[in-house]
Order: sequence, then structure tokens, then C-alpha cells
Amino acid sequence: MGWYFVPAFFCYSNILWIWFVKKRWISIKIWVSSIKYKVSSIKKLFYLLLSIMKISTVFANNEMIPVLYTCDGGGYFPQVKIEDFPVDTKCFVLMVDDPDAYKGTRDHILLANIPLSEDVPMSISQDHFDQWIFGQNSRWEQARWAPCAPSGTHRYIFKVYALSEMLDISAWFSKERLLELMWGKILDRAELIGLNRRK
Repeated sequence: MGWYFVPAFFCYSNILWIWFVKKRWISIKIWVSSIKYKVSSIKKLFYLLLSIMKISTVFANNEMIPVLYTCDGGGYFPQVKIEDFPVDTKCFVLMVDDPDAYKGTRDHILLANIPLSEDVPMSISQDHFDQWIFGQNSRWEQARWAPCAPSGTHRYIFKVYALSEMLDISAWFSKERLLELMWGKILDRAELIGLNRRK
């Protein structure tokens, strides 16, 4: 009875030991992955806090948007110039929204996968809109909606994001889908506010 018990005991002990080691190894892998993710997230957050990318257009930050670029003029899109973006940028995303709209923030334009160009400085112009991917604005259109404040003064926030890779996205995408795909790929961002008040 005793001789049978010894091999069985060692066999069971080995199984327990293997199970213990495997469990600890999985825990260590999860811990290491967690550390890597945290370091990566902290690194990206630190980079964004020290954001150096700049954008500019025909009006200065917090100034009135010229009539030519509103619904009372030609409704043209003001060329947006981008400077000091990260060297490993693969594409840009442009969003323009109105946070002062009566029913909450309204999206006026969503553009994804804007490639780098040879222009110095890099710029986003309506001349190339047909080459880029449009999302759906708050009018359910795949187009640009010119600033058109119904009452009072509204802010129109131009936001440009530099991304580390192109997005796997199709036309008519929603803002929610765009933000979801951008997660973890933002290298830098910049914004500029234009004001509109109709007379």
C-alpha cells in the first residue's frame, strides 16, 4: 500500500507544481503587458501635454471668421496650415464643431486620413476634399457645413490630430467611430477657435 502511495504522491505533486508555475507565468505575462500598456499610455499623455503642433488660418484664435467663410458669404473652407507636427506622423484628422449649438455640440466637418503633402507648411484645403474621406456631419451630410450661428456668438473649434497610422475607415463614418479608431494613435493635436455672429 505504501509503495503505491509514494509514486502517486510524487505524480500529484508534479501536477500541482506545473499548475502553480503555469498560473504564475500567466500572471507575470499579464503584469508585464499591463506595465507596457501603462508606460505607453503615460508616454503618449506626456507627449500630448507637451504638444507643440500648431495650426493657423486666415483668422487668429478667438477672432471672428471672415464672412467669406460663413453661410452669409461663399461658405468657403479657410485653408488650415499645420506646423511642427511629429516626424512619424502618417496622416491627419480634421474636426470642426460648434459647442454652442442649442441642442448640444454640432459637427460641421469630419475628415479622416488626410495624407502628408510636400507643401511647406502642410495645409488642409478644400481643393483636395474630394481626395479624402468625409464623415457624416450633424446634418447627416457627407460634406462641410459652413459656420452659421442662428443667434448670438458661436464658437467653431477647428481640431487637427496627427496620427501614427492611417485609419481603416470608410466614408459616412460617425464621430463616435472616428474617435474609437483614433484611440492610441494620436501623436499630437492642435486646435483653433473661430467666432461667428450673424447680423
